[in-house]
Parts: sequence; structure tokens; C-alpha cells
Amino acid sequence: ITAAGEFLNEHGKFTQAEKTTFNRINANRLKRMKCTKEMERVEKLKSGFQNYYDKVDSLFRNLIKTDSKAKEKVPPVTERLHHLLNIRQLIYLHKEEFNTALLALREEKTEIINFSYWAQIEYNYMINDLKPYGLDLNGMELPKPMEVVWDLEYPDHLKFKPGPMPDDIKLRMDLYKKDLESIEALIPLDELKEQVKKQGVQNHKLFQLMKNRKERFWSSMITIREKLDKLIAEFDRKFIPLILQRSSASLEINYLKAEYSSTLQEVDILYRYEILQTSASCYKYETLKTKHVFILRDNIRKKKVARFNEQMKECHRTIDDLNAKFMELMKDDKWAKHLTRTYKRKYKPPRRDGSMATTVSSDSSSDDEDDDYYDDEETDEDFDDDGERGTGTGVAYIYDETIIPPGCDEEKFRHTFKLRNQRHIEENRISEIRREKEVIVEEVKSIKKVIKICDGLLALFYSGTFRFQKMMKDEMSDIEYLISLHPSQVQIFDKKDPFKNVPNLEECKLIEQEEYLQKIKTLRQLKDAIDGVNVVVAKTQRSSKMQLKDLHRLADRNAKRYQEIEALLANKFGRHIDVDTGQTYVLISMIKRAIRRTAKELMEKEKQEQKQDEKTVQLMHKSELMKTKRERMRTLQTLYTIEAENNRIKADKLKHASHKLKGKMDLVKEKESLMQKLAEVEEEENKLVAAIKDV
Repeated sequence: ITAAGEFLNEHGKFTQAEKTTFNRINANRLKRMKCTKEMERVEKLKSGFQNYYDKVDSLFRNLIKTDSKAKEKVPPVTERLHHLLNIRQLIYLHKEEFNTALLALREEKTEIINFSYWAQIEYNYMINDLKPYGLDLNGMELPKPMEVVWDLEYPDHLKFKPGPMPDDIKLRMDLYKKDLESIEALIPLDELKEQVKKQGVQNHKLFQLMKNRKERFWSSMITIREKLDKLIAEFDRKFIPLILQRSSASLEINYLKAEYSSTLQEVDILYRYEILQTSASCYKYETLKTKHVFILRDNIRKKKVARFNEQMKECHRTIDDLNAKFMELMKDDKWAKHLTRTYKRKYKPPRRDGSMATTVSSDSSSDDEDDDYYDDEETDEDFDDDGERGTGTGVAYIYDETIIPPGCDEEKFRHTFKLRNQRHIEENRISEIRREKEVIVEEVKSIKKVIKICDGLLALFYSGTFRFQKMMKDEMSDIEYLISLHPSQVQIFDKKDPFKNVPNLEECKLIEQEEYLQKIKTLRQLKDAIDGVNVVVAKTQRSSKMQLKDLHRLADRNAKRYQEIEALLANKFGRHIDVDTGQTYVLISMIKRAIRRTAKELMEKEKQEQKQDEKTVQLMHKSELMKTKRERMRTLQTLYTIEAENNRIKADKLKHASHKLKGKMDLVKEKESLMQKLAEVEEEENKLVAAIKDV
């Protein structure tokens, strides 16, 4: 419908009103078709992404169920470095935890040693204080002697060394006065003697005071002993678990140190690989960038070559059309060969300065300046000018394209030059396009060479990278790992002889680490792929939603217009008519009406041409008949003149014969021959008259 409308519009078969109406209805129809196709495309795209997502999801689930193997991926160096730092931190935390508990226990031990030392000093002080009065502390239980375990002690140069003790008991026992409240009730001996002297106390009273002093010493010593026993019991309660914790912590730290050592070797290998990979990746990225840039240039050149080919085809079609027009113009023309020779003269480009000027041959330097831009390739042998020589002047024919030959149509002569100039323009355009195309083809060849070089460099890069990866994997496989086994993983072959029937260790495989890592890496890759697909699907859904909103808005607008148009059609025709069917029917009816009108015009034009041809034929017949009549009249006139001359001659002969009497003439035969000729002339005259009447 669109092509038919454009064709009729280009040839002026539509009126202005029909043209406007057709364009508006057709534009609305095309927009509606475009919206429908866009909706279908969006639905297909949505269903395609959903199918792709379902396919990847099913592959991911099947891989979890099956034992398929995937290519092992080298772990990044940052991940292993983080693991190394975490192990180092765990070692420090284990040591810090044990050393914190050990330091607290050592502080308690130091406190017990100080307390025991002070208790012994206090005990000696009390004995020395009561001995002058004949009193002693018999029956008092002294504190237990300290049994120091030196396994958890500091080195020798850091062992505990007690400093000088204070002289006064209150200062010495100041730290424990909360537990020993009775110590505050003790009165120094010198102060007691001064009070006795002042009050004049008897000796028995002094003895009673000393006895009370002894009891108080006793109670204070019992308090000290209980405190010391309590501290020792608390120390023993914490000491045994710490000894056990030391062995477990030492074992755990040794495990972590072994793992730290293997991870450190792995980090060193991966770091070396990362350095090489980084330096090589920069080179690879530069090579890939160069390759893609030249591929883009190659595609641009190919598009240019395709465009040049289309332009050359268009020029050749134009030249063919011009040749066809010229052949139609030269049909049944007297000077066809002359004009053909003029038309076929090829375009000769103007001379250029510089090196091109030296290549011009002597043949190109013509005396006639008008021939500098044309190259006449036609030879005189192939040109027959016998029929084109001047007949009126009697001069030999000389070819000159600037002079109109006598008897040649001037309009045809000028039109020949016009067609030749148009053909020369197209030929010049073809030559320019061909030169540009040759330059671009050479560029394409050089670009393809660069692309091949880039492919070779990339192949070398990938082969070297693969070789280095294999070397790194071999080095990593030589690293010794310390693996702790669970009880379920330990197999006892024979309780009596543990090494009985033990299989060859080379044939045993404790853990299939490679397969496990491959599955883990494959699952991660598939997870990354699914995440990428999810991102693409999300973007597509967002764009699809936006497009759907626009399409729905257009659909609502079109629906409102459809309702208005349907209402108008229903009011006009009295029944419901579909808008799509109505628009298509209107456009087709407009095209059919224009075609019928065009056919009618063509028929009328053909009738007029037929009438004109008939009139031309009648005039030609009439002129031919008049010419024939004139020739017949001339023939009759000639016959009449001849007959009159014959009669005169015969009369002279009769007269001369009558005078000389040489013989008699046969007048009867002469009369019959004359009458026969007269009858023939009359018959010819009647035929001419009948032919004129028929015309």
C-alpha cells in the first residue's frame, strides 16, 4: 500500500486533497503497525531472557547433583593473603589468651609468696615479743610451705626477688587490714610499758595483759593462716587447668604455624604469578585494544567499499538509461552515425601540473583546443560516411562535431551533446569512486595484516600464560599441608598390628581436593554467571517496563482515537466498522480510484494518438493520390501531345503523298489505333477518379 501510494504520488496521479488524506491515514497505519511489532519484539525478548535464565538455573542445579568436572581456577592472591593474615591473628590471639591467664596466675603466686613471707616475719616477731615474759605460741599451726612449680615461671633473669620489708607491722599488714580487723586492736609494747608506769599497775595485772596479748596474737595468726590456705587452694584450682590448656594451646599453635607456613608459600607463588599476570595483562589489553580498533576500521572500510559498489552500480544504471535515450533519439535518423560518433567520444581529464605533465604524449597535443578534453577512439575505417556527404555543395564530407551538418535536426544535435555531458559526468564519477575504492582496498589489506599480527601475539601470550599457570600449579602441588582428621576419617586396620594390611600410600587418596576445588570454582563461576544474567535481566526488565509504559500510553492514545473514528464511522454509515479494516479499505479504494482515473486518462490519450495517427495516414494517402493524379495527368498530357504530333505528321505525310502520289495510306488502321489509345486513357482517368472518391 505504501509503495503504491508513493508511486502514484511521484507520478502526480493524486490530487492535493487525496495526497494529504492518504499520507495521514498511511502514517497512522504504519505507526500502529510499528507499535504492534515493538510489543511483539518486547514479548519475545522477555520470553527469551526468561528461557535463558531458566536454562542457566537448571544447569546450576544439575551441576550440584552431578559429578561434572570444571576447569580449576587459580585463587586470587588477595584472598590467600587475607587467609594468611587471619591465621597470623589467630596465632596471636591463642598466645595472648594463654599468656593472659598465665600472667594472672603468676600475680596470684607472687601475692601468696609475699603473704607467706610476711606471715613468717610476723610469727617470729610475736615469739620474740613474748619470750622475755616467759610466754610462747606453742600449738599454733604455721602456714604450709610453698611448693613452687618452675615450669610456668619466667626466665631466671626475670624471677621474683622480694624487696625490703617495712618495719612497722601496721604498714606491713596494711594490704590485709580488711581481713585482719583484730590487728588494729594490738598495742605496741613500748606504749604498754609507758601506760603501766603511769598507772602503777601490779605485775599480775601486767601478766594478764600479756596473756591477753598472746591470745590476740594467736587469733591474728589463725586469720593469717586461713587466708594463706585459701589463696593456696585457689591457686591450685587454677593451676591444673592451665597446665592442660598449655598443651592444647601449644598443639593448636603448632597446627596454625604449619598452616601459616603452607599458606605463606602459596601466597609467595601466587604473588609471583600475579606480578607476571599483571604485567602480561597490560600487554594483552593493549594488543586487544589495537586489534579491536583495527577491526572497527576494517568494518568501516568494508562499509565504504559496499557503498562505493552501490554508487558505481547506480552510475552504470544511469549510463545505461542515457544510452537507451540516445538510441531512442537516433532511431531512423539520417545523421545517426555522425551523432553516434559525437556521443561516443570519451571524456579526457584535463592535464595536471608536475609529474603528470611529463607523461603526456605528442598525440594529446592537438591543434584544436576544443578537443583537449575528449579522446576520439573511433577510426575512420569503422565509420561509413558515404550517405552523409554533402550532396548540395558537392564538397567532400569532413567530420567536425562543433558544426551542425546540413539537414540535421538542431534539437537532436543539442540533445546529443547534453546526453554526452551527462554520461561524461557519470563516467568521471565512476573513475573517482574506483580510485577511492583502490585506496581503501589497500588500507583493508594493511589492516588485516595488523589484525593477523595481533592474533599471533595473543596466541603467544595465551600459550605463555598457560605454561606459567601449569608451572605455578606444579609448585603449589608440592606444598605440604597439615590436615586434621575427624574420628570418622580415621581407619584402624588392625588393633594388634596397626601396620598390617596397610595399602600403598601412593595409591591412596585421602581427600579428592582437585575435584572438590573444581566443583567449588565451577559453582562460583555459575553463580557469577547467574548474577550477571540477573543484572542483564533486571536492566532488560527496566527498559522493557519503560518501553511498555510508552507503548501502553501510545496504545491508550490510539484507542481513544480509534473510538472517536469508530463513532464517526458509525454515525456516517450507520453500523460498526473496524478501524484497521476501514483504514485499509479507504487506502485501497483511493489507490484503485487513482488507478482507474489513470487508466481512463491513458485510454483517452491512446484514442487521441490513434485519431492523430489516422489523420496522418489519411493525409499521407491523399498526398500520394494527388501525386499519382498529377503524374497521370502529365502522362495524359504527354500522350495527347504525342498523338497531336503524330496526327500532324500523318497529315503532312498525307498531304505530301497526295502531292507526289507515291502511295495510299491505310487510314482505317490509323484510326483504330488512335481510338484504342484514347479508350485506354479514358479507362485510366476513370480509375483515378474512383480512387479519389474512395479517399
